[in-house]
Amino acid sequence: MEKIIRFQSFDLAPDHHPRPGAVLRQMQQLAREHMNTFGHTYYSMLEDGMVFILTRLSLRREKDVPGEKDLRLVTGANGVHGASFYRSFALYDGEELLMRAHTEWVLLSFTDRRILRPTALKWDAPEDPVLCGELTASRLLPPESGEVIARDERRVYLSMLDENDHMNNCVYVDLIFDVLPRDFAWKEMTLNFLKEVRWGQSLSVTAQKGSDGVFVQGLLPDGAASFRARLLAE
Repeated sequence: MEKIIRFQSFDLAPDHHPRPGAVLRQMQQLAREHMNTFGHTYYSMLEDGMVFILTRLSLRREKDVPGEKDLRLVTGANGVHGASFYRSFALYDGEELLMRAHTEWVLLSFTDRRILRPTALKWDAPEDPVLCGELTASRLLPPESGEVIARDERRVYLSMLDENDHMNNCVYVDLIFDVLPRDFAWKEMTLNFLKEVRWGQSLSVTAQKGSDGVFVQGLLPDGAASFRARLLAE
């Protein structure tokens, strides 16, 4: 499935390019529209007590993404792998590739937050062409050593929540880039979503420079990791 998108002025950063969180919002919306075509709307799934949540993603920037210009965003569902549904994205300016993304999703019980078997969806998952090349989203562990370059404390407010009553995955990306140096130029990001963050909770966000890039982690007050991310510099 594909659609023409346009990043508006409120999506743009001081460098006149859309913020990574704004790019992921467009991808999130297209994934939802794609599922709607199979009859699995968010609300029909909610009636069955289930929702999709994102567990891992990787994003690779090939070119700078322009703002206020018609671009072509494409997505495809890439089958079921264990408990995860794979989905890939590609963003183009005409035929020029700007960005790729690999994402992994699981079905979650809305009431008790249990991971459900993919068969609960009763869906013959398609095997669309993979749009992200060899890009995958690996499991991230904290680096054994590295220089801490930034720390921040972030409280979760109502404006950060989505319909699943937790902090939306695109907001995590905004938090990550908020804590990084303003001039940090990145080419690839991997993000693991480990534990939901709810309204009123706080996150301790730390950025650590390592041998293979910058590692960013968000910890809940009980010490549990909510997310881990690794960013590779240009």
